[in-house]
Amino acid sequence: MLAVASSVVLGCAERQGDLEDDGDELYPVCMTIGGTMGHWADGTGTSILDVDGSAGTACMCMTLEEYQSRELVDELAELVVEECQRLARRYEFESNECQQYYESGTWIPTAVVAAGELEHLNKTGLSCD
Repeated sequence: MLAVASSVVLGCAERQGDLEDDGDELYPVCMTIGGTMGHWADGTGTSILDVDGSAGTACMCMTLEEYQSRELVDELAELVVEECQRLARRYEFESNECQQYYESGTWIPTAVVAAGELEHLNKTGLSCD
């Protein structure tokens, strides 16, 4: 999973040059909860997925400078842990890895500008206009 997250981030960095950076332009930046597991009392578990079967995401608006400096990454990670807990409740797990992944910073490398080929990560359609 880490390899997938790394390739997404690297791929985004390659496309970053396509975005206009006038300093004030806001873009949706999203983080995914991919690979996060939940466990039932019987010891079985599964990945925590969105209703469409994909990894859940949370997004917030940032300038490219804020994204590149990672100054708002903690705030975005807080949104991601909330989304992870929300999705986990659907499964009625005994326990889940949401808090552990949040505290360890596991999701931080998955933060990408959800534009162009990565626009699909902005599942809620967050507008930063």
